Amino acid sequence: MYKRQARRPPALQGPEPAVLDSGTGTGHYLRAVLDGAGSAGRIAAVGLDISKFALRRAAKLSLIHI
Repeated sequence: MYKRQARRPPALQGPEPAVLDSGTGTGHYLRAVLDGAGSAGRIAAVGLDISKFALRRAAKLSLIHI
């Protein structure tokens, strides 16, 4: 299957890369951005959402990838 190779966004190219995902839900898209960043080193990532249930799920998923 063809997988599109995305360029790294400017926010991930600097000396202190960071991502803010507002309305993150379960964190699926934030995880995709971080996975797509490859070996960019440490990236500060914050996901915000008003749903405590979605954030709990996102927290559980993020522990798998730490």
